[in-house]
Amino acid sequence: MFFNELEFNKAFESHYTDPFKSKWMLEEYLKKYPRDYGAYTYYISVLISINELEMARNIFNIVEERARKDESFQKLGRRVKYFEYGLFINQLKLLFFEGRYEDVLYFYNHHKHQFLIDNPELEVNSLIFYCQSLLGKLDKNKRSINCYLYRQMTEYHEDDFRTHIKKHLTIDGVENTCNSVFSQDFPIDLVINEVRNNMDSRNCIMPGFYEDDYYFKYEECGRVDYHITHFFKVVVFHGTKGIITMCPCENADNFPYVDLNYLRKEDNVKVKKISQIEKFRKRYGNL
Repeated sequence: MFFNELEFNKAFESHYTDPFKSKWMLEEYLKKYPRDYGAYTYYISVLISINELEMARNIFNIVEERARKDESFQKLGRRVKYFEYGLFINQLKLLFFEGRYEDVLYFYNHHKHQFLIDNPELEVNSLIFYCQSLLGKLDKNKRSINCYLYRQMTEYHEDDFRTHIKKHLTIDGVENTCNSVFSQDFPIDLVINEVRNNMDSRNCIMPGFYEDDYYFKYEECGRVDYHITHFFKVVVFHGTKGIITMCPCENADNFPYVDLNYLRKEDNVKVKKISQIEKFRKRYGNL
C-alpha cells in the first residue's frame, strides 16, 4: 500500500516507543516519496500524538487538497479508500483536540456510513460518547453503557479511579496477576498528588482520541511482564487532571517525562524536568 513498504514500516514502527524519531524518519521518507499520500496520514497522526496540532492541521489541509486534484491517484480505488479513512480518523482527532466538539459530532454523523462499516473503531464510539457528554447531549432516557470509562466520561469520580487501578497494585504483599504492577513500597497516594502537580500540556503525548499520556520516572516503581521498570504512565482525559489509569511501563525514556525520584529523598530536592525539545535534541542533536 506504500511506495516503499519496508522503508515506511521502519519509519513508523517506533511511533509508540519514540514518536520524535518516527516523526523525523517519516519526514525523510516523504522527501523521497512526496506523492505517497497514505504515508502522510500516518505522519499526521504522529504529529497529533506529540502535540504539534497546528502543523498537523496545515499538512492535513494541504495533503487533502493535493490528493483530490491528483487524477492519477484518484484512479487507485483501494489506495484512495485507505487514504480517505486515514483522513477521517485524523480529522476526528484534530477536531477533538482543537476543542471543536460540535464539529466532531457533525463530521462523524456525515461520514460514518462511508467508513465504519468496513473499518470499525471502538475508540471512535467512545469519542462520540465523550463529546456528547461534554456538550450535555446525552439522551437521559437511553440506558447508558455501565462500564468504567463511560461512567467517568459522564461524571468523574476519584473513588472509581482508585478502584480501577487496584489491579496494578501490590496489596498486603500480594501481587496482582496483571502484567504491570507497582511495587509494594510504591507511595501511591503521594505520587497521585504529585503527578497532578506536574501535568504540563507541553509534555503530554496524545496517541489516542481523547486522552493525554504523561510519563514519570521513579526507580524500581514496579514491574512489567516480570521485568523491573523505572517508569510509569498516567493517562488522563484531555486537558484535565481526571486520571483514567496509571501503571508501570517500559521504554519510556524516549518520551518527555518528569523524574519523581526526589520523593525518595528526605530533602525533597526536585530533579529537573526534561522537556520534549531537550530530549529530542539530546537524542538526535540539532537536525
